[in-house]
Amino acid sequence: MKNGSVPTPYVPYNSIKFKVENNNFLNRLTCSENKLLAWATGLEANETGSLSSDFIRVNPNESLSFSYSAQILFYDKNYNYLGALDYDGITIKKSPAGALNKITVPNIDDIYYMRLGFRTTYNTGVNLLTADIMVNEGTTLSSYTPHAEQTSLFTFEKGQYIAEGGYLADDGIHNVIGKVILDGVTTGKKVTDVALYSSNGLYYCVCGDKPLINRKYDYSPLDMLCSHFKPSGSVKINNCYPTGPNTRNLVFVLIDQTITTVEQANAWLQEQYANGTPVTVEYELADPQPTPYTPTQQAQYYKMQRTFAYEDITHTSTDGDLRPSTEVKYYKKI
Repeated sequence: MKNGSVPTPYVPYNSIKFKVENNNFLNRLTCSENKLLAWATGLEANETGSLSSDFIRVNPNESLSFSYSAQILFYDKNYNYLGALDYDGITIKKSPAGALNKITVPNIDDIYYMRLGFRTTYNTGVNLLTADIMVNEGTTLSSYTPHAEQTSLFTFEKGQYIAEGGYLADDGIHNVIGKVILDGVTTGKKVTDVALYSSNGLYYCVCGDKPLINRKYDYSPLDMLCSHFKPSGSVKINNCYPTGPNTRNLVFVLIDQTITTVEQANAWLQEQYANGTPVTVEYELADPQPTPYTPTQQAQYYKMQRTFAYEDITHTSTDGDLRPSTEVKYYKKI
């Protein structure tokens, strides 16, 4: 775990949707007919003969080619409108811009989705509602092929997760990063003691019952990441630190020093958990072990294993921040 990293977001009962697509990103089944995309708002508006795409996942600096000129509008991962691409292919703005048939996605971190507006204004004499439209990766336009995709869903049980470096395998969910989600109720995920540190008069909270089990390092907090506290070796406001190899407990110091009892500390943890922002701690595992699949997860995993690649180019993606990595088995005639 490198310095400057942040804990992975917590989502209760999380799920990941895997998508495998061919080389045409434009899914005609999800396009809006007789609709344009408004420069100022990024929303649809009526216009006879126009065609607007759904949200298409893109990456900064990615090259794309279209068979017809399109207005290009960008959005963040929460579908908030960022702006439309101008004729220069660099600037995005919320005012009349341009229509292009070849772009490089601007190097702006917030860009996550793209929508395309195909209008007869920029494609004279073309019936956009029936035309074969190709949207492909790269600077060269590919021959038209209809969009095709396969999707697979993998759901996580309560308390399960997959962090950076983790992966799904035949025997279960593999992680190299341990994660503790404090809920103020469950053994190993709640405060068991609140004590006064005599040197500076601060109250500190101890999560007992070895929440940091299987941790790679004994005393150093440098491998730890925490959502609410700064990993440090000292008892100071807003700090947290691990105890030694025999206990593997977690200690943290609250800003609110009126919290002086176990009951109050766990009530605070419960409140964070209920708000969807629980205290989470991540650390490197000493001996990573797979988490076995439930029967439902096993079936979902087998479905993903049956996903096939498309001819020429195949794109894989997820609906979250995880970067998909795929192992491929292929056959050739001999």
